[in-house]
Amino acid sequence: MAEKKGDFRVAICAFVETPGLSSLMPRLVTGLGSELATEYYCLSIECAREAMAAAAKTDAKSVPFWAIAESKAAGHTLWEGFGSFHSGEIPEDGLRFAHVHAQAKKSGYQGAIFIIGGRTPQLSGAELAEV
Repeated sequence: MAEKKGDFRVAICAFVETPGLSSLMPRLVTGLGSELATEYYCLSIECAREAMAAAAKTDAKSVPFWAIAESKAAGHTLWEGFGSFHSGEIPEDGLRFAHVHAQAKKSGYQGAIFIIGGRTPQLSGAELAEV
């Protein structure tokens, strides 16, 4: 997506992992068990989805994206509704953040790029829209 000069758009990218394809939160799984940890994670993803959608509705210049950990999960139903790209098979968080930033730039976002975790159920759409 090409931007016009002076068109400032905000890409909101949520780092996510796909249940069944990634080992979700090993410490949480140890404490709760796999079934409850997966349920918690899916509920957290829904909270992130709602917050990003609310931010986009509040501020038309905010555009949500999923930064998906697994390349083979791009078409997964959990990630429908927003744009998405592969966050990269990079073990170090900082390098993965840089990769997501580069992917958003490559997608045409020359404005702000805000990166959040998919496990941020406490984050509201109003807070994201303020960014």
